[in-house]
Amino acid sequence: MQDRGFESDLGMVLSDESVDPNVFANKLVETDGGYAVANYLDKLLIAGADPYILVDKMLERDMPYSIMHHLDELLAACDPTILADKLLEENKNGIVVAKHIDKFLAAGAEINTTAFMNRLIEGGWYDVAAENVDKFIAAGAEINPTALANKLTEEGWSFYVESNIGKFLAAGVDHEYLEKLLKD
Repeated sequence: MQDRGFESDLGMVLSDESVDPNVFANKLVETDGGYAVANYLDKLLIAGADPYILVDKMLERDMPYSIMHHLDELLAACDPTILADKLLEENKNGIVVAKHIDKFLAAGAEINTTAFMNRLIEGGWYDVAAENVDKFIAAGAEINPTALANKLTEEGWSFYVESNIGKFLAAGVDHEYLEKLLKD
C-alpha cells in the first residue's frame, strides 16, 4: 500500500468536482486555524476557490505575512484594486499593501498613495511609513520626507528615521539636517 500524505490527499479531494473548494477552505480553517489555506493557497486557487474568500480566511486569522508570501499569486487571481481595498479595510495598518505598494501599482491597482501614506502616519504606523517612504515617493505620493522625519522624531520614534536613513536621504532629506535632527 502506498503511503499518502496531506498534500496528495488534498490534491485528490480538490480534483473531485463534487467538492466546493470554498467549503473545503472553510473546513481547513476550522481544522487548523487557516494555516493549510495559506500553505496550499496555490492548489485551492487552481481548484477554483474564490481568492477573496481565501484572503478573508487568512485575515480572519490575522495572517498578513501569509498573504505577503502569496501576494504574486493573489494579484494574478484578483483585481488588484479590490484586493488592495480589502486589505486596507481589514488589515488596519495596511502593512501588506504598504510593503508591496510597488507590486500593487505595477499590477494596475488604483491607490491614492498620498492619502494612504497620510493614513499610516495619522494611525501611528510610523515604522511602516518610514520603512516604505522611498516606495511611496517613487509611486508618486506627495509627501514631504523632511516633515515625516520631523514628525517621527517629535513623536519619539527617531529610531525609525535612523534605521531608514538611506531611504530618507534618497527621498531628498538633507544629510546635515538629518544628522542634526537625530542628535537633538
